[in-house]
Formats: sequence, structure tokens, C-alpha cells
Amino acid sequence: MSDAVAKLEVADAAEGACRFVAAAVTIVVLLLGSTVALNVVADPRNEFHTGLYPPLILDYGKEKLDRFQVAGAPELVILGSSRGLVLPPPRVGLPGENTTFNFAVPGARPDDYRLLVDYLVALPQVPKTVVLGLDDFAVSQLGSTLAQSASHRPLGGAPRAWTAIAQDGVASLATDYVEDSLRLLKQVHFGGRSAPSWAFGADGTGTQPGLEARLEAGTYDLSVMLGQHFDNIVALRYSKEFPVQTEAIATLDLVFERLVSAGIEVWVYLPPIHPQGLDRLVGEPVFKEMQQTALGLLLAHCGPSFHVYDFTSIISFGGQPDGFYDNYHLRPATALRLEQALADPAGDRCGAHG
Repeated sequence: MSDAVAKLEVADAAEGACRFVAAAVTIVVLLLGSTVALNVVADPRNEFHTGLYPPLILDYGKEKLDRFQVAGAPELVILGSSRGLVLPPPRVGLPGENTTFNFAVPGARPDDYRLLVDYLVALPQVPKTVVLGLDDFAVSQLGSTLAQSASHRPLGGAPRAWTAIAQDGVASLATDYVEDSLRLLKQVHFGGRSAPSWAFGADGTGTQPGLEARLEAGTYDLSVMLGQHFDNIVALRYSKEFPVQTEAIATLDLVFERLVSAGIEVWVYLPPIHPQGLDRLVGEPVFKEMQQTALGLLLAHCGPSFHVYDFTSIISFGGQPDGFYDNYHLRPATALRLEQALADPAGDRCGAHG
């Protein structure tokens, strides 16, 4: 009798353990499922394209790719980093400027230009003109900013594989992703939402509505921003930790060769630096090396369809010190002035070089 009781007790214990495990697994699955559902619905990084809430963090590469595929086949394409985002469709006499798309992407590097140019030259209708704002420090940069975007929405337009969607779902379980979702929902439902740092038009042109609003209201102190931006960003670009990379130079060489061989006319310019920041950089050996390397690289490609402009100093195109948001980024009126200077053959360094 005691053996039977013992067996019943063991069976009850085993059944209880199974129920506990089943309940625990159910709770974990529900929690994980709820977390994924929260992140899919909120979609703070615009990974799932649910469109129910404005993205908290924009994937700028993905934003540009989406707009480009809708835009069709522009005859003039603008490439560059965030410093070229504000360039509008030029109306200064450049070939193909009647249909323009601004494909500048924040943080763009040589590998990104290679990726984009490979895509452009494979299009059924190849652009007539490419305008590229090349950061001098691009000669020290490796890797790709667009790589993640390209994996989500390939440049050829192929649909995303279900495995990529599943990977996004798993990635959304990360603590920082959940925090972004909760922060977005809090901002939308319980507090004011600040304007995004960049907003894009259908032609890819970028604007900074938040900064423009602050400038108009007199609450944006450019002098303070210039100092902070230089110390936190600019000085790092020209530090000894980021030397000139032969691989970056080789990639840029390939980019320029592919453009010219495809029959595309190319305008490349070195973007301006605010006079205050430029004064602090002039004596820096790394800055001087990057400037000379970048300009030498460009001048080596000079030809009938390759034009080079050095706009590092605003004097070169008639810019004004108050036409910046910081040391690097131009306000729209200054960007227009830069585009006008691009159409002036007197400023073409290839003419002087030749």
C-alpha cells in the first residue's frame, strides 16, 4: 500500500512539474510574442513599415532607396554624405538637371558610393550627370553605411526574404529596441514630439525643420554649436586614429572610373567648412594630408567629362558664415550658391590642372 501511495505521489509530482514547465513556457512565449507585437506596431526604427506611428529613428539609407524607386529614372543624381542632403535640384545649366534626385546619405563612405554607382550604371536609363560632394576625410573611411539598408531593400528592388523579416523580429527583442518603442509611444500619446533631424522631399532633398524653426525663433546659437560640433565631431575626423586608407582611395578610384566609363558626366566638389572651424584645422597635419590626398585623387581623374571644384573655403563660391547649421552643414540659401558656382567653368580645378 505504501508503495502505491509513493508511486502516486511521484506521479503527482511529475505532473505538477510538467504543468509548471508548461505554464512557464507559455508565459515566456506570451511575453516574447507581446514584445515582438509591441515593436512591430510601434515600429520605432521603420523596420517593418507598419506606418502606424512616425519613426523615432530613421534609417536614412532606406528612406532614400524608397524614394528613388518611386522617382523613376532621374537624369541627374546628387551623391554625398549629410553635407550634401540640402542640395536641391540644380537649375544652373548642368546636363540632365530637369529630372534630379538627391541620393546623399548621412555618413556615406566610399563603399556606399561604390554600391550606389554600381546600381546607377546598371539601370536601363543611366543618369546623364552625377554631382558628388566628397568629404576630404572619406579617404580615411572604410565600411558601408548603406549595407544594412541594402540588405533590407536591395538596390535592385528585390523583395525582402522572409528570413530577413524574421531576423528583424528577433532583433526587436533587444532591450534598446523595446526602450525605443516605449519612448515613441510615450512621445506620441503623452507628450510633444520633436521634429526629426532631417526630413526628405520626393526628390530626396533634405531639410532640417527643427533647426530652421529655432533659427527663426532666435533660440539657436550658432557660435555655441560651432564650438561643440568641432570638439565632438570635426576634431575626431582629422585625428591620428583615422589615417588615410589605401583601400578607401582604391574604392573611390573605381567609383570614378565606373561613372566615366558609363558615359556619365561627373562634377565632384570638396564641401565647405565653416571659417571658424577651418581656421582651427589649417595647422593640423592630418587635415592637410587628407585635403591633399583627396584633391590629388580627384585631379588624377580630370578629363572632358570629369570636373573638380574645391569649395573647402566659402570664399571659393561666395558663401557666408551665417549660412551654416554647424561647421559642416549648409543652410538652403548657401547650398544654392554652391550649386551656382558648380556651373562656373572658371572654378573647375581640372581646367587649371590641365
